[in-house]
Amino acid sequence: MRNKIIEEWSYTGLVLDEFNRIETQIKDIIIHFIHPSPEMMDFSRVFLMDNSIISFASKVKILLAINAQTNFVRIRPDEFHELLRIRNAFAHNQVLPKFNKSDQLTFLKSEVTKNIPKRKKHRFYYYTLDTIQNNGKIKMLERNSAFLRFSELSETIQKTLKNMSKIILANQSLKPTPPRIGGAA
Repeated sequence: MRNKIIEEWSYTGLVLDEFNRIETQIKDIIIHFIHPSPEMMDFSRVFLMDNSIISFASKVKILLAINAQTNFVRIRPDEFHELLRIRNAFAHNQVLPKFNKSDQLTFLKSEVTKNIPKRKKHRFYYYTLDTIQNNGKIKMLERNSAFLRFSELSETIQKTLKNMSKIILANQSLKPTPPRIGGAA
């Protein structure tokens, strides 16, 4: 049981680490696209792109705006939203067991015992995450399934970001044109 709990805790660390890697890729794309002067590069990286100043969701909006202007790659915004939702579920949920009609459990060193009728051959338990959907409803996910889905999304998103980054770096002479605001110019 203790090994199962440790495994579930490690999912959280892996998700957070991978999410930070993706956020760094997005920051790099934005910085390379706006191509600040050398004097402004450190300021842009350290201050403008700081996670406490610009949220992940805002960085994704900037990324989508860059792509709408350039049409470099195909981006699916729903994948970023789902990735963030799963990341938040891992970051803000406790690792607590849920039971499928199972049996008794002593949770780590605490003497908390759940008395649930025994099944004949197996003891079943799994760990869950609560995540809030776009419609405001709470959806319960098994941590293992959520981790696998996060991994799939992460791989897809990182490929997209890598392609976008390559294109931007290859077109360093590309200057962003300001978006047109309002009607015709």
